[in-house]
Amino acid sequence: MKDVVVNLDIIWPPSIGTEVSLLKLSKMVVSSVFHDFPDLERLEALVDSENLRSQRVLEKVGFTGEGFLRKYLIVKGSSRDIVMYSLLSADLKS
Repeated sequence: MKDVVVNLDIIWPPSIGTEVSLLKLSKMVVSSVFHDFPDLERLEALVDSENLRSQRVLEKVGFTGEGFLRKYLIVKGSSRDIVMYSLLSADLKS
């Protein structure tokens, strides 16, 4: 799986579950992805800049914030800023 980047997209409505549930789910997904694809080096996640809950969860899982993508998406006719996160397989080993 050389030169492959996987993007993690989890849509979790605020009305469903708690941050703890989202944290557990995210850890399970990350663990499974790196286990099932041992040559994978990088996992990415893009999060709306106003979605602080998801940003906290990603940071608790071990993701690192890498950058701010201005007006990256259009949602319901409105431009949205996005924060990019990444998690390297090496991050899990350290």
